[in-house]
Amino acid sequence: MQRNNIFIIAHRGYSSKYPECTELAFEKALETDVDFLEIDIRETKDRKIVIFHDDDLSPKTSIKGNVGDYSFDELSKVSIEAGFGNKYGFQPIILVDTVLNKIKGNTVRLCVELKDVSRKYIDGYEDFVVSKFREYNFIDRLVFNVRNLEFIKVCREKYPQIPIALEFMPDSYDSSGIDSYINIIVSLGIQIVEYDFQKMRKDVAYKLKAKGIAIWPWTINTESQLIKALDMGADAILTDDPWLIKKLLSVN
Repeated sequence: MQRNNIFIIAHRGYSSKYPECTELAFEKALETDVDFLEIDIRETKDRKIVIFHDDDLSPKTSIKGNVGDYSFDELSKVSIEAGFGNKYGFQPIILVDTVLNKIKGNTVRLCVELKDVSRKYIDGYEDFVVSKFREYNFIDRLVFNVRNLEFIKVCREKYPQIPIALEFMPDSYDSSGIDSYINIIVSLGIQIVEYDFQKMRKDVAYKLKAKGIAIWPWTINTESQLIKALDMGADAILTDDPWLIKKLLSVN
C-alpha cells in the first residue's frame, strides 16, 4: 500500500498507546509525523476551551458530572485515565491553548470536533471558537468537524475560509434519499464527510467523491480496516495508532 497523498490524522492523539486527549498523547502523535491532530473541544463553566471527548467525565476520569459543570481550574486537577489507569501518572485535562502552543512551530494541522454544537446550534458559538484560533494565527490550518447542519450553515457564511467536515451520513436512506442528502451537503459548501467506516456503503462513498467531497473514515486501526477504507476512496485516515497506519501506507 502506498500513501498517495492520504492524510494521516491522529484521532485524539496517539490514543491506542496513551490516554486520549492528553498532552502526552498529542506529543507522541507528533513524533510519528502525522498530518493532522484530531481534537474534541468543549467549553467549561468559566468559558475556557478544553480538549475532552465525552460530555460525561465519569467514564474516563475519577469525577462525575459534565465538562460544563466545572471551571478549568477544577478540571486541570483531574487526570484522564481512559483505560490506562495510573500507568502514565497524572495526565490532566488541558486547554486547547496547550496544543496550539505545542504545534505553532511546525506544519501539522488540526481537525477540531466542536462537541458543544453536535446536537444543537448555540448562538455566537462560531465566533467564540474562531476567536481562540485567531489568537494563535491558526485559521488557515483548521478543519472544523461538526454534525449540526444549522451551525455549518452559519459558520460557512461567516468563515468560508475554514473547511467543514460533516461527521454524519445516514445509513438507512434509499438511493434517492442519499442523493437528496448529498445535494444538501453540496449546497452548504461542505468539503469533507467523516464517517464510521463500518457503516459507510461503497455506492455512497462513490457518490460523494463524484461531487468532489473528500471522505475521511474513522476509526482505522488495523490493516484490514485500512484496506476497506482505501477501497472506498478514502482521502484521509483517522486512527488511534498513527505509527501503524504510517507503516502500512509505506510512509518513510
